[in-house]
Amino acid sequence: SHLVAPVLDPTMRGSGASVAQGHGHGLAIQLQCQRAVVLPVAAPELPRALPASAEGGSSQRAAQRSLLLACSAGCLALQAPRPRCRHRTARLARSRSKGFSAPEAKEVDVIEAEVVDAGRGSRDSPNRSRESPSPSMASGPIGDEQLKYDLAVRLFSGTDVPEDKSAAARLFREAAMSGHRPAQRSLAEMLYAGDGIAQDVQEAFSWMQRAAEPAIVDAQFNVGLMLLKGEGTERKPEEAVRWFTLAAEQGLETAQMSLAGLYRSGEGVPEDKEEAAHWFARAAVQGNASAQKSLAEMYHEGEGVKQDLAKARKWFGKAAEQGLREAQHNLGMMLYFGKAASQDKAKAADWYRKAAEQGLVDSQYVLAVMLDNGDGVEQDLDEARAWYLKAAEQGHEPSQLNLGVLFYNGGADAVGADKEKAAYWFEKAAEQGNTSAMANLGMMLRKGDGVPEDRERGAYWLKKAGLASAL
Repeated sequence: SHLVAPVLDPTMRGSGASVAQGHGHGLAIQLQCQRAVVLPVAAPELPRALPASAEGGSSQRAAQRSLLLACSAGCLALQAPRPRCRHRTARLARSRSKGFSAPEAKEVDVIEAEVVDAGRGSRDSPNRSRESPSPSMASGPIGDEQLKYDLAVRLFSGTDVPEDKSAAARLFREAAMSGHRPAQRSLAEMLYAGDGIAQDVQEAFSWMQRAAEPAIVDAQFNVGLMLLKGEGTERKPEEAVRWFTLAAEQGLETAQMSLAGLYRSGEGVPEDKEEAAHWFARAAVQGNASAQKSLAEMYHEGEGVKQDLAKARKWFGKAAEQGLREAQHNLGMMLYFGKAASQDKAKAADWYRKAAEQGLVDSQYVLAVMLDNGDGVEQDLDEARAWYLKAAEQGHEPSQLNLGVLFYNGGADAVGADKEKAAYWFEKAAEQGNTSAMANLGMMLRKGDGVPEDRERGAYWLKKAGLASAL
């Protein structure tokens, strides 16, 4: 007699919400289905772990952790903030400050109320450098260093003159040595990137530090980032926190994001979820999509704030509209399960599709499941197979199993069945420990079902699946 395995279906099992913890790991809930297929025995498990970020390593576990969720009863696709260098150009002198006191945190609700709509006209665009006057930039006659800087900018960009980055670097250096802080910043960024000048990260850090004191905000952020990553200097997360705070207090959203991530993880500073939520909120109201998603995660889980699913859905929505795929997936999840509003599986599928089109494996899988079962969308086995394939090619074990099932059974009226391909994908999933795939492959090999008969290999996979009694 045949063994039967379910095609998965995103149906919530149990209640409540749980979030994956750790680095590069995701939670998964078993998904079931209404459509039986020939072969496997036990329902496959969903992914226990997702790939960690390719950027950085264990030394940046908090700043660059990446948590992805397999859609289920409240699991979220998480991706903690990563500081990003905004290389504009500069290098700083050593800090003379001996420490800092973090500002008293406002309630997150208060921060949200200060939404930037009309009341933030006094702030520059967060994507522009903010500079405070210094003695070398005081009002009065324009000095030679300013003229050199202006010409260097034109040479660097090729504005009104032929582009010549080597000449620009020389002029930036001459102005920088006269104390011109924007020139120091620009020189540092060219040195960091090796753009028009030989790369020298250590010298880049030195010039960036000079530019950051007293207050070029971008330079302050870049110094913090280089200290956090140990680029051009010894790695000092605690010192990085100080520089991020200086820039964050002046409204730089990337610094706010980085600072929030460090408070959330406890790297370089005692873990403080409330402070993390505060800084995520400060960046979120400026329109930072990653901050909006992170703030939504914290509202969803009650992490550092009172749990509020309506606010979670609101902030996921804002980030999703900006194209952030993890937020699109999570918004789809909330719509699918009717969290904080009425259930709408059709809209959920739309958001899953947007994230799937950006390559998010969990969304590709869930969308395939919905299409496979006609759950909230019109059943389409061919499209389901296409999405399973995209996820399977990324190593997604449940997709490999389900793709094998579709190839085994074919589409409507068994059209498109290909048992050789079915065995291929069952073996891929089996090699990752999927017991249903092991059982499927073992049965096919034992019977010579679509593949050359190999009773020895068949017995091996059946034993691995815990089905020795079936031999």
